[in-house]
Amino acid sequence: MQWNHPFHPDGYYIGFNERRQKTNYLASHAPLPIDTLFLGSSRTTYIDPAWTGTDYGFNYGVSSGNYKDYEKYLNFAQSCSSKEIKNVWLELSFFQPLDAGNEKLDNADDCINAAGRLDSKFTNIFSHDAIELTRKSVLPLNTDEIERLVDAYRVQGGDLQSYRVKDKFYVNDEEKSSEIARQLKVYDDMKFFCQSYDEKCAIRLKKLASSLAGKNVVVYMPPVTTAYLNQEARYGQLKNHERFLREAVAAFGEVWDFAYPNEITNNEDNFQDAHHAKIVTLEKMITIIRNSTPEDKYKYLVNKHNLDDHIYRFYK
Repeated sequence: MQWNHPFHPDGYYIGFNERRQKTNYLASHAPLPIDTLFLGSSRTTYIDPAWTGTDYGFNYGVSSGNYKDYEKYLNFAQSCSSKEIKNVWLELSFFQPLDAGNEKLDNADDCINAAGRLDSKFTNIFSHDAIELTRKSVLPLNTDEIERLVDAYRVQGGDLQSYRVKDKFYVNDEEKSSEIARQLKVYDDMKFFCQSYDEKCAIRLKKLASSLAGKNVVVYMPPVTTAYLNQEARYGQLKNHERFLREAVAAFGEVWDFAYPNEITNNEDNFQDAHHAKIVTLEKMITIIRNSTPEDKYKYLVNKHNLDDHIYRFYK
């Protein structure tokens, strides 16, 4: 119950669950032979590390994950690994430099410190949160009308599966479109894109890049729906989005940018909701990055040489 979180479109689970549970898992099972690490938000949690060709990957993506915490999670994962973590996949999403609500979630230091304390481990065994998640999420799925979804995270035969394994389930396209509209209205109501831009973003990204020296690093901006991008534009955030891309390229040298209007973002069938891609879409993204053609690189790979051209073609 501490690890398994059944996932359903009608459920909303605050982000500390993944922070606490993935951190606790690493602490409880160390040493683990991790050679590949994914760091990111819920947009990353559906990625199977095995798609990169490794048998020793760990997906440390957590709900509302932010680049501000990446170095801490990286260092903690390395302290729990018997191998050197050589490959790191970093998600950057435009919500991250907006100072919106991240302080409401358990911070990385609290999670990491608690993972090593016996009193915290004992409390987790009897977590009220785990009981409530099971009560609210499993019971509604015991029907003949809808497919029963497997657990969002699971450990099978002692082997960790560190990612969500099922998309959200919709009866039809109308239900999915309704969910996208509902989600965008929530962002409107909470004035999400009215938040201020992190003025330390460029410094934080360069510091993060320095901490990754000597590793194979892939930085990617995962796709979101064009409807979500249009909402950014309505709030006048395109300049800040462009700024975020420029600062990321300056820090890391190159970025795989899937988060602009393109053939992926324009097709709602590629998404679970307004800003989470389907598992098959994310697998396609990983395949593009690993086996990229010249056309793929032209569309999605941004560096200092083609940055201005990319921005002119896709952001103006």
